[in-house]
Amino acid sequence: MSVAATAVDERSILERLGTKNLLIFGVLLASILAVFFPTLEKLSQRWNSDPQYSHGYLVPFFSLFLAWSRRSTLPTSGLRLRILGFVIVGLAVGIKIAAETANFDLVEDSSLVLAIAGATLASFGWDVFKWALAPLLFLLLMVPLPDAVSKFARKPLRRLGTLAGVVLMQVMGLAAFASGNTIELANGSRVGVAEACSGLRMLMVFVALAVAMALLSERPIWERLILVVSSVPIALISNILRIVATGVLYSQVEDEGVREMAHDVFGWAMMPLGLVLLMGVSWILSHLLIVEQDRPLTVESRSARAS
Repeated sequence: MSVAATAVDERSILERLGTKNLLIFGVLLASILAVFFPTLEKLSQRWNSDPQYSHGYLVPFFSLFLAWSRRSTLPTSGLRLRILGFVIVGLAVGIKIAAETANFDLVEDSSLVLAIAGATLASFGWDVFKWALAPLLFLLLMVPLPDAVSKFARKPLRRLGTLAGVVLMQVMGLAAFASGNTIELANGSRVGVAEACSGLRMLMVFVALAVAMALLSERPIWERLILVVSSVPIALISNILRIVATGVLYSQVEDEGVREMAHDVFGWAMMPLGLVLLMGVSWILSHLLIVEQDRPLTVESRSARAS
């Protein structure tokens, strides 16, 4: 795309949103970030310390990219329901203060997204708010789940990974059995499925990726829903295959250095494997139904019909 074309696009966006409205949004956003700065600090600490939510830094950038990719459909800003936007911003600040006092991190973190949504409505009106709703909702994927929910979810995921891994290894002819969340092998080796190996991290990442792919897709809504739902079994399958690969290696290799290195490599391999499976589901859905397009009737086809 040429520089001239880019300039035309930028001016078009400015004309539709309005310079004054953009200034209002900038002031509101700066104020919100100042008020929610302690919340942002806690989010950053969680993203740094918990690998399960390390993708949190990327969520705002992808949300902006999602909005930019849909800029051709950006409506003109208006006055409809803008006062309600200011009310929502005030309500979000009140919720933030109350949640912070009660140490309810989930509500406090979510109120930041609510405040940004309110600022969007207050600055540009209802039509632009509806247009920006998908990128705004995507911001919720940067909000960590409460620790109690994460711990509760890890227990069945660890058990599923252990039992499914044992079954697959037995199908492959390996002597393996489950003892709690530990896989016992014939050579005396033990493969422990720790909390970090529960697959919850990959589950969160793949759900975020699937939602992103669905939002960028122009396929029917039911196909996009299938893509998002498929991210759950894909994450589980990827984690189970990692456990099986680790068990097979432990049954054949006793060097601790090799085992430790392979454990890390198998963990890293979960991401590309899951991406391939997710793209495979997307490819199947895109070829499952072909949208017919009307084409003008040619002279030859008319003659064929007449005969």
